[in-house]
Amino acid sequence: GASVGSNSALEAGTGLAVLALNEIVKHSPQRPANLTSGAGGIFGGAAGQSSTSLSTFTTATLAGNAVSGSDRTISAGGDLTVAAENAVLATDMAQLSAGGLIAVADVRSAITSDNTATATIGADANVHAGNDLNVLAKTNANVQTATNTSTWGFAAGGDGTALNTVVADNDVGVGTNAALSADNDIDLVAGQGLANVAAAGRVEPGGGGVVGGD
Repeated sequence: GASVGSNSALEAGTGLAVLALNEIVKHSPQRPANLTSGAGGIFGGAAGQSSTSLSTFTTATLAGNAVSGSDRTISAGGDLTVAAENAVLATDMAQLSAGGLIAVADVRSAITSDNTATATIGADANVHAGNDLNVLAKTNANVQTATNTSTWGFAAGGDGTALNTVVADNDVGVGTNAALSADNDIDLVAGQGLANVAAAGRVEPGGGGVVGGD
């Protein structure tokens, strides 16, 4: 995280920012499938699962004064921003194929993303912005999973499950007896961000099968 300690006195002629960014990327365009498997024979059965668990924790803190009534001030001539952000880009693809007299394929793809962002101005802080004062906590999550199942044979059946779970806990806090002032706007914003969650599954019975199912 990013922080300014207690009893600090800071003055900026233009802008002042305390920013913390936690970024996770799990994406490989050159290798679209994280799991690839297959089986064949008189009874061709294949099952597989690809799962990912991601966790982010980000804090941005502008601590206050240890002594109530202290004249130590943090000020900026322009914008003053305290912001914590989590950014997640994650994709997962699982692919299975099965063939035989009786062919069954079951594939699953799952991503879980658990995110916490906290932006805080501490107790007894004296904070002034010449323009906007912003305290922001947000999570931007783009999470996508997909499955692809191919089966062929006399009796072919395939099943695919794609599951995404995104949890975002975004918190903004201002401590007791903190004095906040701005010549323009004061914005305390928790949770303003983009959440893009998608799941897709596709079952493809092969062209040589007598009976196909999904």
